[in-house]
Amino acid sequence: MSPETGWCWPSRASKAHLAAFSDLTRKEVQKIAIGNPRTVPAGRYAEELLRKLNLWEPLKDKLIFAENVRQVLDYVVRNEVDAGLVYATDALIRNKELKMVLPAPEGSHSPVVYPIAAVKNRKNEKTARAFIAWVNSAEGKRILIRYGFKTLEDNK
Repeated sequence: MSPETGWCWPSRASKAHLAAFSDLTRKEVQKIAIGNPRTVPAGRYAEELLRKLNLWEPLKDKLIFAENVRQVLDYVVRNEVDAGLVYATDALIRNKELKMVLPAPEGSHSPVVYPIAAVKNRKNEKTARAFIAWVNSAEGKRILIRYGFKTLEDNK
């Protein structure tokens, strides 16, 4: 499974009008929250996205590094930043308080994949394999899709 990659999320109360990622360079956009690229996977993808769009250098002084995606969302919702870059799947939990402005352009970052595996020769291996089978079942996929994930088949 992989999360949908909608990235740029201002709060519903934000005055920032963003129609393109390059709008993040505008003077009225002063602070942009992302996960710390050294420690947060979504932060690494955000850095990759901004570098691919040649925006990392122009934006680096505006970036506020958060310790996790929830902190990015909190900064945005409390209007402490003008925008935040997170996965759409994470933003769904606060969707009444956020608006998605810019989905990540196709090919702007490497694929985001959440692998799943059972550890061999462990006490709960059978239970783990049953869980994996359920996640890969039609029911499991329906639930994950409802929460913004794509199946590997959708990513082909």
